[in-house]
Amino acid sequence: MSERSGEHARIRRLLGRLQASRGPDALLVPNGDDAAVFAASAEPLVATVDVAVEGVHFRRSFAELDVLARRAVIGAASDLAAMGARPSALLTALVLPAALTDDELDRIGDGIEQAARELDAVVAGGNLSGGDALAITTTALGRLEGAALTRAGARVGDGIFVTAPPGHAALGLASLLKGDSPEGIARYREAWLVPTAAIEAGLALSGRAHSCIDVSDGLAQDLGHICRASGVGATLELPPDESFERCAAAIGEDPESLRLTGGESYGLLFTAPDACGVDALRVGTIDSEPGLRWREGAQLRAIDEAMGFDHFGGRERDE
Repeated sequence: MSERSGEHARIRRLLGRLQASRGPDALLVPNGDDAAVFAASAEPLVATVDVAVEGVHFRRSFAELDVLARRAVIGAASDLAAMGARPSALLTALVLPAALTDDELDRIGDGIEQAARELDAVVAGGNLSGGDALAITTTALGRLEGAALTRAGARVGDGIFVTAPPGHAALGLASLLKGDSPEGIARYREAWLVPTAAIEAGLALSGRAHSCIDVSDGLAQDLGHICRASGVGATLELPPDESFERCAAAIGEDPESLRLTGGESYGLLFTAPDACGVDALRVGTIDSEPGLRWREGAQLRAIDEAMGFDHFGGRERDE
């Protein structure tokens, strides 16, 4: 029978799997105390928090717990990338169902540690609580090395660029939910299960891109945030993606809807005169007319900026 130890034994178990010092913000007091103590730094501090909740953001049937835990941390860190910040420290709060075993907790710890290694960040501390559903909350702290990227600042004539192909992660999620596995679907499932935080791209865009956001809620919705903050509009012209369209059709999904509304790619969406030396796909142009439009050949039609994920709008990610 799998073991389920008490709170403090579990805290010690997690600390044993997480390195105590890494990155530019080495801890002055080892993790495991009441709070983290960092060395002072001259660079501005950037902070963000994100939560992944079982039944809302993921299902355990999708992958092993270490894969899901890593993904939760990367999702939080992508917000730092969108601001042009380099991650330095993580705080992790876990809500654990009563039935979750110590072995399963170890897998969660392994995933958090894997993400921390990739980000070169120290896990500075966190919290454990019991609850009905597994939840992984990550507070990510980072440092600016240049000017902060923001959603405001897009200029008429800017190109619109993405560092992750629109809709790929959403197609992967759709196939996981349906259980369909047509030929070629593996790359799209991997796009959802194993995203990367575009940290180096964000750093390269600092001081060069005019605006930036990470694609967590869908291309249309996140581009709408940029347009509203910048007082501009946008016209999308997405290039053909034949393999994507073929796989979407194979599982009964509308490729256009996936590309416009599919989020959780955690790539960067930015506007600039050019790609700024970053590996990115141009998907449109910023213009002066308010609102969003989609151009296909000679056809031009309006896009609803509200399309995409909304926790309280009646559309759940995993349904």
